[in-house]
Amino acid sequence: MKTLKQDFADYIHSKTGISIHSTLRQRETLETRQIIQSIFLKLGISSVQTGKYFNQDHATMLNSADKIEDLCKFDIEFRQKYNDMVKLVCEYLKIE
Repeated sequence: MKTLKQDFADYIHSKTGISIHSTLRQRETLETRQIIQSIFLKLGISSVQTGKYFNQDHATMLNSADKIEDLCKFDIEFRQKYNDMVKLVCEYLKIE
């Protein structure tokens, strides 16, 4: 039986081809993981809970959220990637 953690990771992988729990430090993987971390925080999931999900500490979650916010302000292509990921997360969570 899959856990919610694995089910969500599989869903994102099926839609993007990116494994969000990968330890690879490739740019696309890191950005996707950081975007999802930022979205989780905006949805009200605590930095501690988000950190546990990604096996990272809460300070890393806060740093990721700040980085993503800055990138969205100045990079139009990145902002589109962020918006696309928001749609995927909301689709998975059935949020409109």
